[in-house]
Amino acid sequence: MKSQSLPVNILALLDSIINEAVSKISEFTTKPTAFSRHRVIDVSKLIMLIINMQSESIQKELFKNISLSGCRITASAFVQAKAKLKPDIFRYIFDQLNMNLTSLKLYNDEYRLFAIDGSDFNQVWNPKSENIVHSEGTNRKPYCDSS
Repeated sequence: MKSQSLPVNILALLDSIINEAVSKISEFTTKPTAFSRHRVIDVSKLIMLIINMQSESIQKELFKNISLSGCRITASAFVQAKAKLKPDIFRYIFDQLNMNLTSLKLYNDEYRLFAIDGSDFNQVWNPKSENIVHSEGTNRKPYCDSS
């Protein structure tokens, strides 16, 4: 995959990396025949569900993320499907995502920061930052913005 520059549609990149991993899914499963049959939820949707999960119970997470899966599945079915995946697939996705985002500016020339859950992230105060925001006409202190 080719390195991209900002603005990057990181979710589109993530989707393409997941699709690439799914194309060679046998490398990332506990059994070579895993995910070879048609299931209620396919492996790419399963991976997206796992990535999108937060701290709720499995059943609540599945209900919350029904738009990702397109269907209702039980917690038991989810756990059984998830058990067929090796953790290596998530490492592969993580590594591929980072390798394809080389042109992004690093925080302190070392860290990549993302707020992919819909939240905003304000950098810690750094008087030497290039991202200082001054709120004009207010008594607010300046702050470092991540955008």
